[in-house]
Formats: sequence, structure tokens, C-alpha cells
Amino acid sequence: MIFKKKLEFYETFGDSDFSDKIIVPHSMLNDLIEFFRAPKNKDPDSTIAATSPNIEPFAQSVDREIKNPRTPRILSKRRVGAHKRDKGEFFIRDSSEYFLNKNTNDNSGSSSSSSSTDLASGKQSSFDSLIPSPLTLVLKKSPSDSNSSNTVELCVGIKEFSAPEGLVGIPYWIIQHLELNKSDSIDLKYIKLKKGTFAQLLLVEPEKIPTKINIRSILESHLRKNITALIENQPITVRSVNETYTFKVLELFPDNKVDVVDTDLTVDITFLNTDKTIGSNNHNVKNNTDLVDGFHELSLNKKVKSSLNGQPKYFFYKLRSLSSKMAFYKASVECVDSDIDFVSRVGMEYPSLLNFDKFDFSGASNSTKSINFSLSDTSSDYDYVYSFAVIPTSETPCDFFISIQECDQQDIGDNTGTSKDISALNTTSLTKLGLDSFEEVNPDNVICNNCKSEVPKIRFNIHEAICIRNNQACKICGLVLSNADFKDSKHMHCYNCDYYGDLSDLSKHEKYYHSKWECPRCPEDSFESIVEFGAHRNSNCPDRMIICKFCHILVQQGPQSIRMDDVMHGYHEHESYCGSRTVICKICNKNIQLRKIQIHADTHRLAKQSQPLPLKLCLNIQCGMPMAGSIVLSAAIKQFFANSNNSSYLSLNMNKNILGMCTKCFSPFLVHETDKNNANLLKRVVRTLHSQLVYGCKQEFCRNKKCATGNKELKATPTEAAGMILPTISKLTSFLNNHQTDLADSLEINICVDSQTNTHKECLNQMITLQKTQSTKRYLPEWISLALSANKNNIDESFKWLNSYAPSIE
Repeated sequence: MIFKKKLEFYETFGDSDFSDKIIVPHSMLNDLIEFFRAPKNKDPDSTIAATSPNIEPFAQSVDREIKNPRTPRILSKRRVGAHKRDKGEFFIRDSSEYFLNKNTNDNSGSSSSSSSTDLASGKQSSFDSLIPSPLTLVLKKSPSDSNSSNTVELCVGIKEFSAPEGLVGIPYWIIQHLELNKSDSIDLKYIKLKKGTFAQLLLVEPEKIPTKINIRSILESHLRKNITALIENQPITVRSVNETYTFKVLELFPDNKVDVVDTDLTVDITFLNTDKTIGSNNHNVKNNTDLVDGFHELSLNKKVKSSLNGQPKYFFYKLRSLSSKMAFYKASVECVDSDIDFVSRVGMEYPSLLNFDKFDFSGASNSTKSINFSLSDTSSDYDYVYSFAVIPTSETPCDFFISIQECDQQDIGDNTGTSKDISALNTTSLTKLGLDSFEEVNPDNVICNNCKSEVPKIRFNIHEAICIRNNQACKICGLVLSNADFKDSKHMHCYNCDYYGDLSDLSKHEKYYHSKWECPRCPEDSFESIVEFGAHRNSNCPDRMIICKFCHILVQQGPQSIRMDDVMHGYHEHESYCGSRTVICKICNKNIQLRKIQIHADTHRLAKQSQPLPLKLCLNIQCGMPMAGSIVLSAAIKQFFANSNNSSYLSLNMNKNILGMCTKCFSPFLVHETDKNNANLLKRVVRTLHSQLVYGCKQEFCRNKKCATGNKELKATPTEAAGMILPTISKLTSFLNNHQTDLADSLEINICVDSQTNTHKECLNQMITLQKTQSTKRYLPEWISLALSANKNNIDESFKWLNSYAPSIE
């Protein structure tokens, strides 16, 4: 039985312009339920039968899905999550975005109305396990409307069940790809797709991609949010901040139609007419050192001449984070012919009056504009790049010079451009006139009442006549200027603040600092100046560009999130959604949200550091293996042994013995009969120690200093050997018979071991030495011994294991 529908279509608009998710009528939901209720059509992957009486309530399953979104991945690098939940009643399986709109018009009759009522009350829950997730459909032009038998097909998902009855909402790019006309109808057919494992994509216009952009991350984000399935020869249009990029699907595996939700997808990206491929970062096709993506590169202490013809000019400077001796810089622009604005922002982005971090909006009287910045203003996320824009205020062509210089920290200003403090200026003027209250006037001089300057008495009359005729003091600030300056309006005061300047400067000042500024994204908000406007655009404006902490691409931050934890961390819509994606913890194999991954990692770190010793070492100095019966492992370490099919610690942990040795070392001393006061055990130990000193163990690899084989210089007679082992036997007797466990640390039992144990001991000693000589974390010998047992004496792997599972010595 095949599920198939023939519908008319209409074009959808909005954020889903490049999505492959369509909007279908609400009645189609009922049809799907009935289709999958039929025994022959049940999804074989479904784990819960439709008729099961223990199916969880629908609302609970939705909450479970939202908390643990399942996610497609690219290149197995990052786990990515399902699309955000829109406003409405319920989600049906988040990854395919089945949606029941709260305000859906019930045009499907009583059956549809009844279904909606049941869903809203949570009574009808069984269909949640019926419909596969994701639900994929083949969409194509109806054969009756097509002139060719080779009709183009696309595989799509469902976004909402809210379309008018008999219609289906389709994005424009699908209409264009299928070459649909207004009079055409389309066929929808359910198809079960295999999970995709490989895709080769062709980048159609590689020259459009900026050098610094990470096209693979942008593609991953687009597939995660907008794409349910892929089919060969399908176009994919990806939207970035300022541009859109088109890909074409060349090859897919394991089939020519694949599902890309909740799967590890390896993607190869190739250029058009070239054999080049793109790795994790894009490499620009063009090789133009003078102009990079519309930006001119600046060099330190080098003045660059350029010109404006009514359009902004963009520049960038890459800070030398390692080689630079000074971390403070000043960018200066000198333009004598015309007035300009000078703005900047972090990263390889186009600064403008809508998006800027720092600025100089001083008037035409100030021919040199400057912006101060430092190394702390940028970061590795932006490749330590700072961008500048020289913006003309008129269409008049003009030339300008721009340069970057190093400067001291005290030279760093506030980049406020036109703001001036009149009180500071008045103090400066009076000080220059010699009227500071702390300075005395020369008795041979006279103060001019007009310009307030000191004049010698013998020339005072001439000075006064000339000064009154040519100069006058400003009645507001007291600054003395020529009459010509006042006549030409070169000294005008702002009525709203302490700023002053010539008439053209004052006009610009009024426009930028005392006019209403409206944000194009937030029309309900208005701002008193461009400074407040710029602060808004760089803080809570949804259009603010950020480097996402989770997907690491440049995106708009979106509206403010209403989640409490998002508000605490300063996350907006994008980072709130992106941080809800999950990754599998390598330690506990749980799905953890990216926003909580650091807290989760800290939990594992604290749990790791608080672990007790996992074992005690064998009392045989030559051994270094775990003492039998002493191993106590945490759940995470047990899981590691289980995953690696390594059960060696179980065999090491058997047959606890009275000597406190490992199983191998104790096996020669095992006494099966009744041994009162451990007399037979002591005899065997004495015999072994004495024999080693006199005759040796005859093993070539032996390095035991208390063995005639390991120590060639040791030539003890039987009598001398008996005297040498006497202190050890005395302590061992007290240890066994009197239960003086405190003597265990002082016991020095040197018994030769086999080749495997000897190798383990040598690796243990080597790792302890490496800890002291190298700048690595330090671990206790007990943890090192367990790491070697877990990794078959591989030192490099043992250090990695210790870093993951063992507490270090603080």
C-alpha cells in the first residue's frame, strides 16, 4: 500500500525560504495516522506498537523529545540538534518538525476537529509512535501536468499541518527547481529513506566566498536547521550574513536519496571546473593581495593613499598577537578636501553607520579622524582582525590617507569623536592667559580686559586698541576669537550640550547626537543619538552579529531569549537554540546539551579528582601489579573495561591472600593443607628468598638486586644469605602472626617475577620517571599501574587514559 496525495500548491515566505520543509493540510495528519495504523505499513524501526496500552502520553513524549533533540552531523565533529519549536500546541517528533498550529482553521470536517480536540487534551497519544521520524515525502509535478516522463523529484519533510485544505505550501526554490506553474498540481508520496553517510557537493560560485569565512560550518548549520533529505542533482542554497551560496548535490551514499537527520554525514565540497576541495576552512580561489573580499589590507606604520567617489572604502588590519611588542594601536585618516566618517568593528566585517564598534564623527574642521584599539578588542575567533570603513558624507570625490601606528596605553582615548568638555577648554584658555589663581601676574604687565592676556605696560595702549578692533570673547565659553571667525560662524555652540564648532560641524553634531535614530529591526525603539543607537546595535538588538559559542559561525543573535538560564548567560535566540543541541559524553555516554557541556565536564572532573585509590600494589617490590582482592573501580572505569572487552582487572582481583601480593607472586607460596601459625608459608618464602641470593632465578631478563641472576656482583654464601634475609623474615612473621598491618609499608620482599610482570614493572618505573622530567600531570603509582593494565603496557595510551580517568596530584 502506498501513501500518495495530489494537491495544489502555493508559495511560502519567511525564514524557511531555503528549507525543504513544506506545509500540508491538517487532514493529511489524519490520513497519515490511518495509513500507518495498517499492519502492513507500520514502520519496522518503531519500538512501540500502535496498540500498546502502555504508550506514554503525547505531551510527555514531546517534552522528552525537546529535552533530547536528535541531530544530524557533518564530518562527525559536532552533534547538532533539531529545529527550534515554533509557537503552537505540540510538536510531533522534533527532528522532522511536525507541527500543530494553535490557531489552525479546521477545514477538514468533524473528523479533523475531533482529532484536534483529542490532541489538545492529551487523550489521543498512540499515533506519536505510528508516524516515523523523520517523515520524508517525494514531491514532484503531477504526470498529467508534465510534458516529460523524466519529472524532477525532490525529497522533503513536513513543517506544519496548517495549510488550507487541498493546498500545500512550498518554498520558492522548490517551485523554481520543479519548474512549476500556477496551474500545476503536485504529487506527494511517502518514502522510507536510508540514513546518509556520504555526500559530495559542488560549490557553484566559489569566487563569492570571502577568504575568512568557514563555509563548512555555515553549510552544517543550514543542513541542521533546514534540510530533512537529499537527492542527487538537488540544489542547496545557503544563506550567510551578507551573501547566499549555491551547492549542487553530485553524489550520495548509500543511495541516490538519503535522510540526513540524526546521522553522521561525511561531506566533500568541490569547486566548479577545478579539482580543489574545501577542508574545514575555506581557501579563496582568487589570489589578489591588494584587495581581499572588498577590503584593503593595512600595514603597521605605513601610510596608504586612497580616494572616495561617494561610496565607502573598507580596510582591515591583522594584529600580530605573538610578535607585536605593543598591544595598543591608533588608526588615523586624514582628509583635507571633504568631510568623512571613520568607523570600525572587530572581525572581517563591513563597518557602517548601522554596525560599528568604535567611531570618530568629528566635523569637517577636524581633517584627521582617529580610532584607538588594542589587542584585547579582538580575539582568535575573529582571526585577530580589525576592520575600518571610511564613509563619505557627500558625493564629492576626495583623496585621503590612512595609517596604523603603535601607541602607548595612556594615548588610548574613548573614541567619542565630537564630544568635548567645555569646562576643560575654559580652564585651558584661562591657564594660557596666565589667569590661573595659583600664578601671580608680573607687576610689569597689565591684563587686557578684552583677551585676558598679559601685556607689558609700555605696549598696553597699542595692544588694547588693536585687540578691541579685531578680537572678541565668546559670551558663553569666554574663548577669544577673531571677529572674522564669529562673522563666518566658525564658533557656534550646541544648545543641548557643551559642544562647539563651526556651523557645518554643529549641523553634523546635531544630526548625530541630538536627532532621533531608529533601528531598522526594532522600529518601536528610538534613540536620542547615534551613540545610544550604536550601543543598542551592539547589545540587545536581534540584528547584532556574533560568533556563536556553539557552532562558531558569524550569525545574527536574534531576539532575547525568555529562558532563565539563557538570560543569566546572555544568550539570545540563536545561541539558545544552538546550545540546546546535544553531544554524547565520551565518559558516561549520555546526551548532554552544548550549553551544559562545561558544567557536565566539571562534574566529571570533580568526580574524578575525588576518587579513592583504585587498588593497592603488590607487596613484592619487583612486581608493581595490583594486590589481589584490592581493586575497587568507579562506574566510569568499569564501563571503559567493558567497552574495550578488557576484563583483566577481574582476574587480577581474585583470590585475596594473606601476604598482600598479586595472584602471580603468591601462587608459589600457596598452602593447601592446614597451616598453623603460617609456618609452612614462612618456610616457602624463606626458601625462595634464600635460593635467589645463593643460586639466582636463572631468568635472563631479571633485574632484581637481591637475586644472584639479576645482580652479578652478588656472591653470597648460604650463611651470608641467611643473615641477609633475617630482618625481612622477622618483620614478615610479625606481620602474619600478630596482624601488624602497619609493617606492610616497611616490608621489603624482593621476589623474582615472570617476563610479563617484569615488563609491567619497567613501564611503571618509566612513567614515574617521565612525570618528574616532563611537564605532565603527576599521578600516584597505583593509578599508573591500573592504566598500564588497561592499556596493555602502552605508555602513551596509559598517559591518555590517566588524563581521562585518574585524579592528578594537585
